[in-house]
Amino acid sequence: MKKALLVLSALALAGAGCSSAAPATTETAPTPSIAVGEPNPSAPDGDVLKVDMEVGNFFFSPTTITAKAGQKVDITFTKNEGFHTFVIDGVAKLPIAVGTTKSFTVPTAPGSYEFWCDVGSHKAKGMVGTLIVE
Repeated sequence: MKKALLVLSALALAGAGCSSAAPATTETAPTPSIAVGEPNPSAPDGDVLKVDMEVGNFFFSPTTITAKAGQKVDITFTKNEGFHTFVIDGVAKLPIAVGTTKSFTVPTAPGSYEFWCDVGSHKAKGMVGTLIVE
């Protein structure tokens, strides 16, 4: 009985991924933004921005990341529901998997850069955020 329940639960989770049909309910991001993070003492210059990110259908949390020009960013994906990517044009295209840490270097030009998921119509459904470069 327990095995059957586990198999049914696993199938339900697998089927809960992204589909072309509109979701019955829409999740909202639990945390709206994050500011410059703690330096990583193991980095040569100690200037690595660490970000913990949750990803779901159809959101990123945080939706805003603020970093210094040229700074290295380490994003650890702490939660992921469905199949998603983290994209910033000309900067990064990262596959998302729970428990992984992906890195990229922030552009040197100050400004706002949009990040989004490029799977299907996720961007159109609001799966976007902003990288603010100071």
